[in-house]
Amino acid sequence: MSMHASCVPLRGPTNPLHRAIIREVVAEFQKVASGNMALQAIAILTIIYQFSDEDERVTTAKITELTGVGAWPIIKLTQRLEALGLITRRQINARHGKGRAWEYRPALPDHLVQHATRGFLPGGECSSSIVGVGPSRPPLTSIQAA
Repeated sequence: MSMHASCVPLRGPTNPLHRAIIREVVAEFQKVASGNMALQAIAILTIIYQFSDEDERVTTAKITELTGVGAWPIIKLTQRLEALGLITRRQINARHGKGRAWEYRPALPDHLVQHATRGFLPGGECSSSIVGVGPSRPPLTSIQAA
């Protein structure tokens, strides 16, 4: 179960949550891939976390536009980030009105939510009513690629 990342503060260069997320990505990608793939995943994750807001959708096309990386490698990396619970993704209508596109949103797995909220609530629990998950755009649900 993942919670929308707006639940916790993600700003500041010394944020322990940032370090925990980076360690999680590096550990996962080093199991089966190179350090270069871990760096690519961290870069894509950073784009998703920093560019995602109520007014702007982060899609595969947006990440391609920002990075120059082709759509297929981005889709494969985001599938792995979704499996880690660090993002959510869903298919939406493409911005040009033809076909489908992937939209990405930040998310955190339960163990990182507990890490980030430790001390706020007994037992490190995270309550969306206390930490402010906005109702205007609900968290995405996972959709597996067809």
